Amino acid sequence: FVTSGFYSKDLILWKVFSSGPLGPWLWAAALAGAFLTSLYTFRLVFIVFFGPEKGHLTGQPGPWITVPLSILAVLSLIGGFVELPPFLGHVRLFSGLLETAVPAGAEGGEGHLALELATGAAAMAASLGGVAAAWLLFLKKPALAAAIRQRSGGLRDFLLAGWRFDALYDRLLI
Repeated sequence: FVTSGFYSKDLILWKVFSSGPLGPWLWAAALAGAFLTSLYTFRLVFIVFFGPEKGHLTGQPGPWITVPLSILAVLSLIGGFVELPPFLGHVRLFSGLLETAVPAGAEGGEGHLALELATGAAAMAASLGGVAAAWLLFLKKPALAAAIRQRSGGLRDFLLAGWRFDALYDRLLI
């Protein structure tokens, strides 16, 4: 929880929550999205780094790969400290740029530190819940993931077919 991704997600979730009467509903949907993002990201991590070997590495990557990846790793770690929530020091180095895109008064929710802290804790719990679910489904008990995949045949087919938008497009417009 010290990377730029967590702080930006936390700020987005707080702004959505405090955006008006539909804010809590949109926040719940965004929180579910944060859970799913954590789930599929750590699915990748657990399968690639802890799963069975499917190939053999023949050599080490050269500087054309390691230098850009190292720069991106450092930036992803320190980039989160450009804008911190109030409960972590309230650093606002990036707010000037955001204020040009968000109209005045649209922010809302200022001065609700306890509520912002609660939404931040919920975001942290959703992220950790996604990691735990990925660990359980793809590392500890992969048979459980296979059983879920087997039982969700129609839904799985629907989602893999891109929600059938192509079929709808073909029927309506082609």
